[in-house]
Amino acid sequence: MGKKIVPLTLVSLASLVQGIDDEFPGFVHFRNWPGPIHTYLQLGTPLWASGAVASSYTNPPITGALPGAVMKDICAADPLCTWVHSNYALGNFSKVLNTTYDMYIGVKDPTNETAPGAACSIEGGGKNFPDTKWLTCSPLVMVSDENFEKHIINTFAIPPTLVWQTCFGDPKCFGFRIKNDRSLGDILHHFDGDKGDIESFKMP
Repeated sequence: MGKKIVPLTLVSLASLVQGIDDEFPGFVHFRNWPGPIHTYLQLGTPLWASGAVASSYTNPPITGALPGAVMKDICAADPLCTWVHSNYALGNFSKVLNTTYDMYIGVKDPTNETAPGAACSIEGGGKNFPDTKWLTCSPLVMVSDENFEKHIINTFAIPPTLVWQTCFGDPKCFGFRIKNDRSLGDILHHFDGDKGDIESFKMP
């Protein structure tokens, strides 16, 4: 099914450039993040591959991927770090040029009060930062920048609450994003051939 634009029938609210305040049950809200995860070469803040992390934080150095709890602690200690990539790289997932959208990602919930296709779970931090919360997502959810458009099912020029409700109508929907001026939103789904990696996002 091709993407379509649904005409706006209600008056939009004033533009908000610092994210929107809407919160929805069963979804984690990430402000000023359009969705794509950029590779470490595109980041404006450091992202460390496993070898560099091991050399800096372990003695003797570990050459393979570090345990997830250790990677989370390293990231939690750095205010610029917001993302753990498959336990071997760190970075700032939202440091991108486009900050015109807010992302809402569904959390797995057996009571079915979230996105039908939710593939993320909330996890605690490591030993040194146990109170830091993380949203850890399966490879079905997020991909690199060049493939993000494949996740968009449809774009709707309707209020955020209706975009949220529309997500419940598609069994593959794992979340949605809302433009910060509240003029439109995209519902997001898995797509065939998406392999991706396990990603952990530091929760706001």
